Amino acid sequence: MAKLINADTPKEVVFTSGGTEADNHAIKGVAMANADKGKHIITTNVEHNAVIRSLRRLKSDGFTVTSLSVDDKGRVKCSDVTDAITPDTILISVMHANNETGTLQPWRKSPKSP
Repeated sequence: MAKLINADTPKEVVFTSGGTEADNHAIKGVAMANADKGKHIITTNVEHNAVIRSLRRLKSDGFTVTSLSVDDKGRVKCSDVTDAITPDTILISVMHANNETGTLQPWRKSPKSP
């Protein structure tokens, strides 16, 4: 599998039982691995419950979480994300495609981005 996705080593590939476990592993793993660099995480108010619960746990472990509001279409403003970044920020977690509303977050800023 590592060769198929051009991973440097098979240790970079982690199999999970599903999306909730994958979210939990990714968010907590990145946070704990980088806690010496900072303890600030940015997310949005419309994240999946698996993300929200992982972040709630990290908050109880001393991390700070900035949760950004979205517009009437469910999109976060690019400027809100960049404005929330601090020297202590180690992770930004924003759901690209919302499974309930179908909203897609803009990957790059364009003239039509909020």
